[in-house]
Amino acid sequence: MVLVIAGIYQAVTGTWAIVAPESFFDTLGAFGVRNDHYLFDFGSFAIPVGLALLAAVKWPSWRVPALAIATGHWALHTVSHLVDTNHHQGQALGIFEGLGLLVTAALMALALWFTAAEESRAD
Repeated sequence: MVLVIAGIYQAVTGTWAIVAPESFFDTLGAFGVRNDHYLFDFGSFAIPVGLALLAAVKWPSWRVPALAIATGHWALHTVSHLVDTNHHQGQALGIFEGLGLLVTAALMALALWFTAAEESRAD
């Protein structure tokens, strides 16, 4: 279930950042000055991570590597949002986004831990 939800979220937000950067920035990414190049960079990373998570549903051997990469992404993304909470709609929203990412990173880490443990028991 984590693979599906996280995979869809990553693929959709990445696509949104590429296809409609102004809308993405105004809704989720309003930190500093809008930079379409960086938004495209985010999307070009998020889409493959999302697709890898979704592929891991079908191919179990992909689960640990896909979850490890996604966990690293969410953890680093969390640090970015906790360090810079200056969302254009207010610092409270910036902090809320950072905490939401922290919870998601923790859930991804737990999914990775349980999946790796299950895989090692199967060996």
